Amino acid sequence: MKNENIFPILFDFLTYYKFGNYQRFRVCLNKIFDALSYKLDITEKRIIYNITYRRLREFGLLEEYEDQSALKWRIINNSVIKTPKGEHCVVGSSKFIRSFLKLNNVISEERFCMYSMSKNWKIDFRICFPTINFKSIKKNHQHPLEYEYIGQNKYMHLWQLLPSMSYILKELTVKSDSDSLPLEYQQIDKFDFINFHWKECSIDDLNSLGYFRLRGQYFKHRYFIRFNKNQESTIVETFNSDYTYLIATYLLDISLYWKFNHDNESLSIPKLQFPFLPLLLRRSMLYQTMKFPDSQLDSYLFHNISGDMYIRLSKLFPMTKSALK
Repeated sequence: MKNENIFPILFDFLTYYKFGNYQRFRVCLNKIFDALSYKLDITEKRIIYNITYRRLREFGLLEEYEDQSALKWRIINNSVIKTPKGEHCVVGSSKFIRSFLKLNNVISEERFCMYSMSKNWKIDFRICFPTINFKSIKKNHQHPLEYEYIGQNKYMHLWQLLPSMSYILKELTVKSDSDSLPLEYQQIDKFDFINFHWKECSIDDLNSLGYFRLRGQYFKHRYFIRFNKNQESTIVETFNSDYTYLIATYLLDISLYWKFNHDNESLSIPKLQFPFLPLLLRRSMLYQTMKFPDSQLDSYLFHNISGDMYIRLSKLFPMTKSALK
């Protein structure tokens, strides 16, 4: 087995295809696994598919879009991205990066690492790009190299675009006319807020308060929340799964258990909670450093979170319920 970072190879595949569905993404990874003789079982592959795809989306290197009701991905264009600390990352295929660095006479480049997969896994996956002094970039308009310049303002202030809970509830929920959940679905799951996973719902749980997912072979998943309003049991359906977790915590009065440290401008959130937060919120946190947060025992520690940013987040999402330290 070769101990080689698979990210540049994967990114070359993705930039070659430019767009595709999730199946194509998996095919690209499987080709790499075969070429590097990685011995992975089906479960390990599935987890690696999910982690790599999610990380590329969270850093904005890969975007999703709908094409005739089918969900597809599109890879980022060749770019020079300015980080919050002023470095400039050269982002693109290996061919583009080599040509760009050669044009600018960069012989030994430093690397900016956005994310590194845990060493517990059998593969080496690090999202890293070379950095360059942007002032020294040659502006040869006749040169065929084309790229997009992305300044830090596009990323650093993304959190200002986050919607409030009142707006989310108004736009993404509707009150059910029934006081019971639809039963025509093959399976009903209930979310476990302690262990952050779905588990099959028993008949006794159908009338309890909670966050429910209805699944059927020929139906899209539907999400319902049963909560108390004015001391009466109320059911709402939510239509955007990216925000359903936040909606559920708000309506069920469940704390997010975030911890903000004002002195060092850091924010700690439960590690298992992070994937359930909406993509825009995850990006807002990651883009403050353009690096994945420090991994602690059961939480992620995000840095460079200003007091203004946290105050706005706590106003938008009252479920934070975290005291300043």
